[in-house]
Order: sequence, then C-alpha cells, then structure tokens
Amino acid sequence: MAKNTDEYIQCAEALFERFANDPNVRVTVGPHAPYTVDDDALIKVRDLAHKHNARIHMHVDETQTEIEGSLKQYGVRPLQRLQNLGLLDERFISVHTVCADDAELELLARARASVVHCPCSNLKLASGFSPVAKMMALGINVSMGTDGVASNDKVDLLGETRLAAMLGKVVCQDTTQMKVADMLYAATMGGAKALGWDDRIGSLEKGKDADLIAVDLGNIDALPVFDPASQLLYSAGREDISHVWVNGKIVVKKQQQEGLRPLSRENAQKITKTWQNRI
Repeated sequence: MAKNTDEYIQCAEALFERFANDPNVRVTVGPHAPYTVDDDALIKVRDLAHKHNARIHMHVDETQTEIEGSLKQYGVRPLQRLQNLGLLDERFISVHTVCADDAELELLARARASVVHCPCSNLKLASGFSPVAKMMALGINVSMGTDGVASNDKVDLLGETRLAAMLGKVVCQDTTQMKVADMLYAATMGGAKALGWDDRIGSLEKGKDADLIAVDLGNIDALPVFDPASQLLYSAGREDISHVWVNGKIVVKKQQQEGLRPLSRENAQKITKTWQNRI
C-alpha cells in the first residue's frame, strides 16, 4: 500500500511497465478528486499521464461543498484549477461534474474532455443532477457510469442510463431532451471514447472487436416492442442481458457463464469481506 505521492507514482509506473505490451489493457491514472490531491501531486500526475499518453480519471465538481472549498483554498473553482495546472485535455475524464457552471463547461468543451454521468450516486448522496443536456449541446463527450457500491447499490448501467434519460427531461422541463439515440450512445460509444477505446469497441463496425451483448426484450414488462431502441432504454435492465461476447468469444450464454470459472457464493462473500475490512 503506497504511503505518499511518490510511492503512488512508482506503483503506477510499475503498472505501465507491466501492461506495456498487452493489447487488452490500457492503464489510466486515477487521482481521487481535487479536494484530496494537492497541486504538487496533481502536477506529478499530469506529467505521468503525459509521459505515457494515458487518461486521467478524476471525480470533479461532485458537490457544492467541493466548489466552496476550492474557492476558499485556491481562489478558483475545481475545473479552472485543473486547467491552470495543465490537466485538462482530450484525455481527461471528469466524473460526476454535477455542479459545473457554464464557464467550467466551456473549459471542458474546449479541452475536448469527457464526462462520466452517474445519476444514481448523485441522487443518493443528494449531490444534484449533472447538466447533461448543456454538455451535449456544447459537444462534450458524455458517458454513463455507476460510481461504486458505497453510493450505488445495484450498479446497473442500463438502469443508470434510463434514470439519466428520465431525470434529464425533468431538469430541462422538456420531453424532447435526452433522446434515446443520445443516451444509448453515451452508454456505449461515449464510454469507449472517454476511455480511449473507441478505435476498438463501442459500436458495431468492421474491424472492431466483437464486444457484444444480447438483450431479451421478450419479457412481459417489455412488450409490445414498437421501437427496440426505446424499449432497451426504458424497459431493459441487466437482468435481461442473455448473452455476452468478448472479442467474439461467448462468455455468457442464456444468462449462464461459459468458459469462465464460476464464483461461488462462499468465495464471493470471502472476497467482499476482505474489501469490507480494508475500507
């Protein structure tokens, strides 16, 4: 367990070296948030990411308290501080981004950075709702996320995307916002683009990896199916995923694992107990 910034950087360097020649692993640098990482550490993170052409993944503008703390300690809002330190570019992933004002959204747009929208977590923590419609209008790449189990009990990406679509309409007071195509893009290509994997995954195209899921829309709660895309967004959940392929290899068939060592209930409880004690 690293004890300081330099040790964390050393651990990250070891990961970059370990997976340097692995075509299926791309290491991302993940400092937690502006309010837990000082300027000196952020500069080291920036230099590390630039050295390896890696993404920087960071929780930013999650709460109003964070904004107020940044203004008091640094004199600027969090995203402006990150811009001043040279972290904002097309490789930056801004998670949450609930309380970003118009000026910060402009910063993200100019930097061509990506946002990860996690509405369930934001609601459970009473953080607010990310201005997703504004982001999309500015051309910011929006992707969908869940955050962790501490603030999201189900971790269901399809359910997360449905929640984002419905809440977004309420926030905008406009039923034409958060269109089905835009939301499904955020859940697929938006995520692939944020992670820098859009050259290989995120869409069905010749030459890309066959990373696919099949969703069963035959259950009674999804019928009748007039528009499969709309039903996928507004009716389906992870429990409806019947098949999964990873690079063309089937790993889930009829909701049963294929070719993977099954994780028993006992082992799952043992693993989660280990992490529970560490937390």
